[in-house]
Amino acid sequence: MVMFTACVDASGQEKEHPYMVVAGFISSADEWIKFSEAWNEKLMEYGLDHFRASDCQNYQGQFATWKGNDAKRIALWCDLLTTIKGVTFQKFGCGIEVSDWAS
Repeated sequence: MVMFTACVDASGQEKEHPYMVVAGFISSADEWIKFSEAWNEKLMEYGLDHFRASDCQNYQGQFATWKGNDAKRIALWCDLLTTIKGVTFQKFGCGIEVSDWAS
């Protein structure tokens, strides 16, 4: 028997946006441990203590000083995505209109 774990995140706020999207990845516990170690190492390489996609995309928080350095931001995205792809078995996503969800 194999057990899998899913890591999931939602985007949007149901009271503020007309759509909600949930996406995530499936892997094993052992692979998630490898992921956590590799992810944290990659963040350290870039001098980051955490990663928040919206901050990175909008040059806020830790990324405020990165403004004008798109190459660095894109390199980070590529490195983090490579880290995720290296340990996950499956990706998934679902979007729904909030009014449909409420009904």
